[in-house]
Amino acid sequence: MTYALVGDVGGTNARLALCTVETGEIAQAKTYSGLEFDSLEAVIRQYLTELQLEVQDACIAIACPVTEDWVAMTNHTWAFSIKAMKESLGLKHLEVINDFTAVSMAIPMLSEDDVLQFGGGKAQKDKPIAVYGAGTGLGVAHLVHVNRRWVSLPGEGGHVDFCAEQ
Repeated sequence: MTYALVGDVGGTNARLALCTVETGEIAQAKTYSGLEFDSLEAVIRQYLTELQLEVQDACIAIACPVTEDWVAMTNHTWAFSIKAMKESLGLKHLEVINDFTAVSMAIPMLSEDDVLQFGGGKAQKDKPIAVYGAGTGLGVAHLVHVNRRWVSLPGEGGHVDFCAEQ
C-alpha cells in the first residue's frame, strides 16, 4: 500500500493523516496544537516520526492565501517556502492549497446522501456554489462549472472590507 500525507492546517491546530493512494481511505489522523511547534515542518516531522513512516507525496490544506512558492499564515506565525519544505522533508511531491479551496474541491464528490438541505429551494445542477466557514478566521471559496469541470475560486473572507474606507 502507498500512503500520502494529507493535512488541514489552521490558525490553532494542524490535523495530519495518511491517505491510501489506491483507495482514498484516510487513516492515522492526529491533531497537533500549532502553538506547541515552531513550524509546520516540525509538526510534519513529529507525525512521521511517531508513525515511523516515510512518504513521498503530501497535500496540505492551509488557512491562508497560497501565492506561488511562499506561504505566510494569516492567523499564525508560521511562514515557509513550499519548495524548501518539500526538499527538507525529502518529498517527491508537495501540494499546498488554501483550506477552503480544498473544501470546495470536495463538493462535487458528495453524494445526495452526504448533503443536508436547509432553506430555499433545491440546488440547481452545475450552478455556482459558495462555501463559507468560520474557524480562527473566515474561510471562503466559490465553485463554478466551466467547460464540463468544476473550478475553485479561493478567497479570504476575513480580509475583506465591508464598505469603502474613504
